[in-house]
Amino acid sequence: MGPPARPASGAAPSTAPGTPRPGRRSATPSPDRGAPVPAWVRARIRYAEEAAAFEQRLAEHLAEHEAVTEEFRRMARAAWERARLQYPRALATFGSDNPSLPGSVGTTRPALQQVLRTGNLRELVTFLFQGISSDLVPELLGGREDPDPQIEAERPSRRQAEGRTELERLAERLRLDDTLTTAEKQAALARATAEHTLSTDPDDVRPPLSRAERALAVNEFGLTWMPASSVYDLAMDSAFQGTSEDTGGLVLTGTAGSTYRFLVHAARMRDQWGIDLDLGLIRAGMIAMSLSAGHHSFHEVMRGAQLALDTLPGHDPALDYQDNWGRYWNVYPLTEQELRRHVARDGRFPDEHAQEVRDEHAQGVREGTALPAPPAPGSAPSAPRTEQLSTLPGSRTEQPSAPQAPRTEQPPALNSAPPGLRTDPPATLTELADRLPDLPAAERTAHLALLTPAEREQLAGLPGLAAALRSKLGDREFADTVAQLVVQVAPGVDRPVSAGHEARTRIAAMLRDPAVATRLLEQGARVLVVPKDEALTTLGPFRDLAGRELPATGRTWDTVRGVGRLDTGVTEENLLGETPGVPGASSYADGYSTTTHEFAHAIHRYGLSDADRRTITDAYRAKLHPSDGRDPADVEWPDGPRRSARDGRPADNYSSTDEFEYFAQAVNAYLGTNSGTDPLTGHPRNNGPAWVRDNEPDLLPLLERLFGTTPEQDGPGPANPVEATRAENEMYEGFRAMWDRAEGVHRAQPHPPVPAPPQGRTPAAPATHPVTDAGAETPLPPPPTDPRGGWAEFPEGLTDELDR
Repeated sequence: MGPPARPASGAAPSTAPGTPRPGRRSATPSPDRGAPVPAWVRARIRYAEEAAAFEQRLAEHLAEHEAVTEEFRRMARAAWERARLQYPRALATFGSDNPSLPGSVGTTRPALQQVLRTGNLRELVTFLFQGISSDLVPELLGGREDPDPQIEAERPSRRQAEGRTELERLAERLRLDDTLTTAEKQAALARATAEHTLSTDPDDVRPPLSRAERALAVNEFGLTWMPASSVYDLAMDSAFQGTSEDTGGLVLTGTAGSTYRFLVHAARMRDQWGIDLDLGLIRAGMIAMSLSAGHHSFHEVMRGAQLALDTLPGHDPALDYQDNWGRYWNVYPLTEQELRRHVARDGRFPDEHAQEVRDEHAQGVREGTALPAPPAPGSAPSAPRTEQLSTLPGSRTEQPSAPQAPRTEQPPALNSAPPGLRTDPPATLTELADRLPDLPAAERTAHLALLTPAEREQLAGLPGLAAALRSKLGDREFADTVAQLVVQVAPGVDRPVSAGHEARTRIAAMLRDPAVATRLLEQGARVLVVPKDEALTTLGPFRDLAGRELPATGRTWDTVRGVGRLDTGVTEENLLGETPGVPGASSYADGYSTTTHEFAHAIHRYGLSDADRRTITDAYRAKLHPSDGRDPADVEWPDGPRRSARDGRPADNYSSTDEFEYFAQAVNAYLGTNSGTDPLTGHPRNNGPAWVRDNEPDLLPLLERLFGTTPEQDGPGPANPVEATRAENEMYEGFRAMWDRAEGVHRAQPHPPVPAPPQGRTPAAPATHPVTDAGAETPLPPPPTDPRGGWAEFPEGLTDELDR
């Protein structure tokens, strides 16, 4: 018979001390109420219950195991001594003052030296965790190790947990609530966050909290430690979920990449530094800490360790993981008798409990096969069981297949291939299209929110949809609906709910003219939210830009954070006030929106009539050649005068470079999203509808028709809230960044921009300003950032200084 990979809903054991509060978990479906429950189902449920209890007790027992603790101390001391000789100024890297991370004691040298002398296992694991995840330890050993391909293939199935999404929604509501003070908002968020931290009483933590730990780890609500299972979970249709269920492994967040890295570097220390570290003890420590912190299950830690062992020729086969129902019988360094006495409930392993239930309820009817026998005392480990489960009622009928790479569904707008013949949309979508115009606004929004990206793409492309919606909806409702149809959030966006909401809100505010909204929808305009940690050019609609240089800028499209054309690219970080994680990409000033800038390009090219475009051209030429006798260099543009702030010589600002950038920056100024400094001249940008009313008389009627006469009252509010987001993220981002680094996942994390050298770019002399063909599909970037505004990555040279 085969027990389940995960506890059944309604049949899970009560939460043991030290476990995170329950979040969304994989579950084996419960049988219908009132129907006889087959013996094999009862046994599977019992196995899952006993496995969860066994793992909790195992973590507690290993957490205070002296040999395990001392092996981590040897490993930590070796890393410290090497770093002290090679990178003495980087020793603080081993520390953490992040209250979300178990084992944090601060970053001072005395605190870290105390960990090396008397620290508990949790403190030692975190010490090494920091050194490995920051790549300091790998650097000491000759460079970062290659990622494991199986872990890399599995990671796309890891997704943001529901609890984390709820916290983001709350943070967004609090941000928009003008009735609360900043302190009240922070207190409300802290209360909500406490529902997702470990529920263990601080006095019951094992090993006991040290004084240094307690100072960071305890607040008025209890422990501040955030388990990875509160941040991530694993898609139910992932290959890892399926194979784990076949073998009975519990699942939380996927294979433990941190354990993989620990064992790899322990082996490298052994080979390069001659330190005879016991990999079995290192694995045992990772079991203790990963399970007690709610980061991983036993199955996930053991699988991560096995992937590391498989890379080591001649490793001890006694350490090999037996991925079957008898997995808990062999947990080095504990013997079977120690496990029965100190860990197993009633002295019996989970498979023994399950077998008892099966035998009790089988009533003489042979259902399935028996559980695999435990290993014989002193015998060598056998190969993992892979027998078919077809003899079990209701189980799979074929041999479990090898894990397949997870399939990430992307809408047609994200594909790099040109569109071919489209299949007819399913009847459900055509029915929804017929009903949408008559639905109440809230119900219409709910229906659209439930669509997959592919379904939304098909619906948006239906002929006649725009006309049907426009005929029955008011201008505001029509704008909101079109925004919901055209905005797509790419896979990989870190905060998809918040980013999608912000993008749709800003785009809707720019679709107030129903004629413009209709043209854009009918021509297939789309807005794609680009992940903050991915280059724009990695996504389908923009792959043609990869490696291409922007004229006279020294930049390539690979580092540009936005593009304006029929498929408009806007970025997660600019929507939410985050920092990009793409090397060489730049951050924008608080309040400056590349989203409105880039979508203004799409409106200009595809949403306006020929007469409207002529209005823009004429207004642009009138500013270049003022008729009132003023010096052209002194005319005020959306980005200030065409004169260098340093030496007063004539120089173009970004809004004066051509009519497209003029219109896009004028739109930003009218919408109040044009804050910051012009990167070409050094003058402050002009911002706000009041300035536009006073300085853009030729363009004002068009802007009022497109976006309303009072955008300051009707708009979505401040854009790119860098400072507010930085404050709100303090509670979360440290944990997330460290966890991703430890897992070996390529997820560059935000950090405050580093100040640039004081000198800016040398302003160019005014160009001849040819009028560009409005119908061309030349991609239009956002302006470069103010050279004084900082980088998303450390400038060249500064990294070397920090490493010394």
